[in-house]
Amino acid sequence: MDFSGIDHVYRVASVLNQGQSPGRKQWNELLSAPGYHHYFRDQGRDSDSFKRLMRLVFSPSEEKALQDALATLQGDLRSELRPLHVLLAAP
Repeated sequence: MDFSGIDHVYRVASVLNQGQSPGRKQWNELLSAPGYHHYFRDQGRDSDSFKRLMRLVFSPSEEKALQDALATLQGDLRSELRPLHVLLAAP
């Protein structure tokens, strides 16, 4: 598996965590990384849903929505959100 795009995840997450919106260039760099292309193709996801998940998980203003989603979601989306939320809590 190709993890070359992980730096882009951290950059976008950092911007979101500061309550700001990543620019088009930052999103494009992240979304065009090989690992994410694989994710979209194999999981049948689209870039808009991925952006929504990133905002939900990393934007402080979305904390309540994240907690609500974690409490009520079932299925594969829940398994995607929980590891990202744990990553937020890491020191």
